[in-house]
Amino acid sequence: MLQTQKTAVNMMANIMNYAVLTVLNLVVRSVFNRTLGLTAAGLDTFFKSAVSFLSLAEMGMSTGLLYKLYRPVNQKDYQKIAQVMHFYRTASYIICGVIVFAGTVLCFCIHFMIRDGYSAFFTGSIFFFYVLDTGVSYLCAHKRALFNASQKGYVLHLYHCGTQTVMTVLQVAVLYLLGRRQLYWGFLLFAVIKVVLRWAENLVISRKFNRLYRDKLPTGCRLPGDEKTAVLRNVGAMFCHRIRWFCANMSASLMIPMLVSATVNGIYGNYTLITSTLLSLTDSVFSAIGVTFGGLYVSCDRDYVKNRFDSILLLNYFLYSFFACSVFNLLPPFIKLWLGAGSPLFDTGTFLLILLSFYLTGMRKTLNMARDSAGLYSPDKKPAVFEGICVIAFSILLGQFFGLNGILLGGIFSAVIPYICCPLIVYRLILKAPVRGFYLRFCLYAVLTASLAAFTWFLCSLLPFSGLFAFLCKGVLCCLIPNAVNGLIFYRTKEFHYLKETIKTILRRSK
Repeated sequence: MLQTQKTAVNMMANIMNYAVLTVLNLVVRSVFNRTLGLTAAGLDTFFKSAVSFLSLAEMGMSTGLLYKLYRPVNQKDYQKIAQVMHFYRTASYIICGVIVFAGTVLCFCIHFMIRDGYSAFFTGSIFFFYVLDTGVSYLCAHKRALFNASQKGYVLHLYHCGTQTVMTVLQVAVLYLLGRRQLYWGFLLFAVIKVVLRWAENLVISRKFNRLYRDKLPTGCRLPGDEKTAVLRNVGAMFCHRIRWFCANMSASLMIPMLVSATVNGIYGNYTLITSTLLSLTDSVFSAIGVTFGGLYVSCDRDYVKNRFDSILLLNYFLYSFFACSVFNLLPPFIKLWLGAGSPLFDTGTFLLILLSFYLTGMRKTLNMARDSAGLYSPDKKPAVFEGICVIAFSILLGQFFGLNGILLGGIFSAVIPYICCPLIVYRLILKAPVRGFYLRFCLYAVLTASLAAFTWFLCSLLPFSGLFAFLCKGVLCCLIPNAVNGLIFYRTKEFHYLKETIKTILRRSK
């Protein structure tokens, strides 16, 4: 029961953290658009995607080594923890150096990738601080990993929320003071503040880490050669999945400025700010669940693990059917309320492509969680690379003919591959069960989600008024309809029963 409580605490901390961060991101994006303009906002989205490409140097090290910490943390084997941490720290420092070096080189040629005609000095100098921000984040990665493996992720969320709040205040002040008059200096100081606050967050986490673990972890420990080789082999496989992740999630933001324009990328960034926030929120939720699931995988029989997996998959569906209905009905009017009535919007076809990509990505969370918790990256590394190649090839090819819609279609077409390979690996190697059950569930969940979104839209269209009050009424309908209908449909299932009992236990223990 203690494991359930820890998972619940981390999940609630994740939700509260992302609720605060969402508000802060909306404030910053709104001020950024108003002061620096939509084209500069497109550059911001492009720079973030570019540094994500550089982060491929990490090769999935964080996920692969977090898996190695589960067992020694559960057994309180501090010598083994120290061995993994020493290896992780060395790897993180090397990754930081590679990212900063490669990013510095890229600074001199990144202006060639942008169609809007910014100078090399303008783009290169600003992009350098985006690179530095990413590099600095790896200096404390090994300490963050131990907090997460020990189910103390709520500590990280508290510190991150605090530093992000300070950063938002400083960035908004700089944008209002300089953004309207001096585009370059406003943009540059906006990026510099990110680096300074990232460094401050690292210092705070390091102090907390030293208080909790420095006296417990022995010094001079080195990971044995055979284990190091196994880790590197696993990390090599995880690198393939990092390539797939980048191509599926970030390549669109890189291709749009090159094939369309930075201004269109700015509009696209307004949409994906919301969808990526929801994806990141559930990433943290499933990461917290994954720590517990990893413990079950190494200690419980397959039937029990299978039942827990099915319950988590149902939770995955509940979240993303609700998210899909809400995004479909609320995102366009929300952008109008958030950025102003004159804010440009995509047509319905483009919006549906963004929504479909969001749903397909979100419904893989349970599969990815199970695979990551078990550390099984090698079996589908080749399909992962193949998917990444397909994303790039399809996006470039279709983007030449259909512009933005072609780029989005390329990502959607390639998203089918993980639904072929990953379920086979999870069900055959982890759950020891027929994979047919997953496909039946996924099809049922997809049909229900589409039906709920359409029914909710129909009810929202009947509202006889507009403006803020109409938006609030639509929000109420989006909260009530999918959740109430799903509750009625799945109330008597054993998966729903397990979720209900878990929530009751959490509430009872929290009193």
